Amino acid sequence: MKPYYSYLLMLFLFSSVSLSAQSPNCDGERYLSPVFSDLVETYNIKYGENTSLSGEAVELLLDIFEPQESGVNKRPLVLLIHGGGFVSGDKAMMHNICRGFASRGYVSATMSYRLYDGPLPPFPDSIALIGAVIDAVEDAHGAMRYFIDDAQNDDVYGIDPDMIFLGGGSAGGITSVWAAYMDENDYIPDFMADHIDPDFGLAGASNDLTNISPEIKGVLNYSGAIYDVSWMDENDEPIFSVHDDGDPVVPYGTGFANPAGFPLISLQGPETIHAKAQELGVQSDVYIFEDSPGHVSYFQDLSSAVAAEVIDSSSVFLEAIACADPSSVDIQNTKYLDINA
Repeated sequence: MKPYYSYLLMLFLFSSVSLSAQSPNCDGERYLSPVFSDLVETYNIKYGENTSLSGEAVELLLDIFEPQESGVNKRPLVLLIHGGGFVSGDKAMMHNICRGFASRGYVSATMSYRLYDGPLPPFPDSIALIGAVIDAVEDAHGAMRYFIDDAQNDDVYGIDPDMIFLGGGSAGGITSVWAAYMDENDYIPDFMADHIDPDFGLAGASNDLTNISPEIKGVLNYSGAIYDVSWMDENDEPIFSVHDDGDPVVPYGTGFANPAGFPLISLQGPETIHAKAQELGVQSDVYIFEDSPGHVSYFQDLSSAVAAEVIDSSSVFLEAIACADPSSVDIQNTKYLDINA
């Protein structure tokens, strides 16, 4: 398996990255290197509740990780969503990745969200699975609203409400990409639109903070995909994607998702997303594991050098958004790195 890193830095528009939007804590090391060994970890903070597909009330929870320091706020938030095909998984799956970001100075968090809770087996069909995806998107909006409300009021976690990054692995990556790029003025097929909250739209009502409209500053797409790249627009959020190019579960290019070993729904992965981003002038960084038939293979061993390289590269992407002077950002600078070299 030969991984290589295709790193494209597109021009930052002043409307998306400005000096006034920089983190006040940028020092050339924070947000890049694991400089904090002591972390504060807070578990099972309720950010909302909502009703599952089967009609059950579901309490929605956050686990939050931050560096141990005093008097520092306005820190970027990295909110991560676990995988599991929208039928399984737990926020604890993302704990070590959250710790990696928190050790670099970010506030990081991972969230529970509503999973498909119909009969298993069989695996849910594409209509039911879409309902679970939309639920997850709504819950992601609810979690972001919780943090923004905290920043505007009690400020317990010291985050910058204007510097929220959303990401996740597999199903969590899908949720993050959809939450960032899916707008209600996009073409949304009826079988999908039927699951959208009729009163609050894609933002949903997983808590009562519906007057808050989160703005996502960037996406960490670990083996996720989008339904249709036509959802992407000029000036959309920068995206960092990592994928196995032979992934049998979520396609690297355009193909069918196979969460249970059979084709379920057509998706467009990082290869297609990256091409569309280039067309639109949206920043898109891609880390591809070539000739790899795995699914999220790079995070199978979170203590490995490969996993560390992914977190390091993710941090470079995030720090550039949080800290960069737009006049210093190269235009269309492409780099190819072989991390096995």
